Amino acid sequence: MTGYGVVPGAGSVDIDTTNIALHPLCWYQSIDTGKGYAEWVQSPAAHQAEHGLGGFEEIDGWEEHQDDDKGHWYGGICSSAYWREPTMDGWAEAVEAWFADHEVVWVEAGDAPPESLVTPEMLMQVASDAMDIESGTIHWNPTRAGDG
Repeated sequence: MTGYGVVPGAGSVDIDTTNIALHPLCWYQSIDTGKGYAEWVQSPAAHQAEHGLGGFEEIDGWEEHQDDDKGHWYGGICSSAYWREPTMDGWAEAVEAWFADHEVVWVEAGDAPPESLVTPEMLMQVASDAMDIESGTIHWNPTRAGDG
C-alpha cells in the first residue's frame, strides 16, 4: 500500500510504502495428469480408499482425459494456517463455502491453472489491520464553562 494524506493547515504528507503478503485460506493445487489420475483411480489403492474412512469421490469426466499425460486436474486445498481470526469459529463454514463454489477442474497443457483470488473480505481485514486511527476528541460548540 502506498499513498499520501492531507493534514489541514499543513499540506500533504507521504505515507510509507507497506508490502503485505496475503495467502488465501483455500487455493487450487495440481492433483495429477489425466493419465496419472486414471491409473490411480483404477488401482487397488483407490479401491481401499473408497472403502476406508471417508473414502473418496471420483472426478466427474476423468475418463475423457485418461490418456492425457500433459494436462492436469486441479482441486482445492485449504489450510487453517491462513485463517486470520483469533479463534477457529467459522473456519469449517468458510472452507465448505469455498468448496461449494470451486469444483475440481481440468486444465489443458499450456493453459494457465486456476487462480486463487483474494476476496474483498480478506482485503478489508488487511486494510483494517494496517490502519492506525487515533481516537477523536469531542468538543462542544459553543463551549460552556465546565463542559471540558
